[in-house]
Amino acid sequence: MDLTDTDRYYGLFTRGMLEFGYIEGKNLRIEWRSAEGKSDLLPGLAAELAQLKLDVIAASGTPATVAVQKATTTIPIVMVGAGDPVGNGLVKSLARPGGGTTGVSIMSADLSPKLLEMLLAMAPKVSRVAVLLNPTNLSYAPFLKNVEAAAQRINIKIVPVEARSPQEIENA
Repeated sequence: MDLTDTDRYYGLFTRGMLEFGYIEGKNLRIEWRSAEGKSDLLPGLAAELAQLKLDVIAASGTPATVAVQKATTTIPIVMVGAGDPVGNGLVKSLARPGGGTTGVSIMSADLSPKLLEMLLAMAPKVSRVAVLLNPTNLSYAPFLKNVEAAAQRINIKIVPVEARSPQEIENA
């Protein structure tokens, strides 16, 4: 699949690789996979990639990283945007990840009280806040726990709303 010019994210990646001298089809082979928001597809896609005996697998988000870790222990994994990788057991520590996984974390659970604080700065009379979360994401529970604790201290009610798909987001 050639997404270089047609997709915002994949295109940025392939153009960035080009800047480092990697040219798809010459000295770089990219095997793109997407679950298209359907987390139940992740284990199969991860197993498919593991069977290809790639040099490295980049996984976007916590659920994808978990799926790839279950599919291979020999191919290095670069996680992108995983939430709380230590708390979710993806790595041993941020300083020394260990195993075959490294990458970038969004650490959203740690930031959740700050997000609530910023919301209150913009809308100080808020008394109830809906929090949209995907229950299939391992970062869901710690994020909700932290934001509920912060909200309790300032007398705000948190209303958790779960959504796993674009349709559920619209319904939420």
